[in-house]
Amino acid sequence: MVFLAKNPKVDLYDLRSVQEIWCGSAPLSPEVHKQVEKRLNVANIRQGYGMTETTMGVVNTPRGAVKYGSAGRLAPGTSAKVLDLKSGKTLGPNQKGELCFRSPLNMRGYCGNLKATLETVDDEGFVHSGDIGYYDEDCYFYIVDRVKELIKYKGHQVPPAEVESVLLKNPAI
Repeated sequence: MVFLAKNPKVDLYDLRSVQEIWCGSAPLSPEVHKQVEKRLNVANIRQGYGMTETTMGVVNTPRGAVKYGSAGRLAPGTSAKVLDLKSGKTLGPNQKGELCFRSPLNMRGYCGNLKATLETVDDEGFVHSGDIGYYDEDCYFYIVDRVKELIKYKGHQVPPAEVESVLLKNPAI
């Protein structure tokens, strides 16, 4: 999406037939989302979120209901919880923590690796994603970063995605 938003080569192609774009694998910043929307004149840019352990997307953007920066809402049959990174307690709306998902489509465990299974799937059947995020008052989910990728600086936890979003505001990058 950064390429579509900023690279001059994009202007060499006729992309008028593009009506919808789906994004995943990394958080899409509102700035880049809006840049692509304007540059390509595509009003329907949607995001989704899933992982191998959930076997499919557990969060996706409803058609025509985009919230900039959000990966969307829970897929049918899926429930979620956000856990505080230190205490493990369940958090409410607009509180950042580890995202956990439960669905009939979740894996049952890692074949032959009980230790990894117990570290990933809790007693309630929620898969711990290792991703940091939150949901808002409308139940839209936002992915902030990865638990293991946090930069620790002077007692603060700094998500690399926040650093990247600041860098991407520079037109030279």
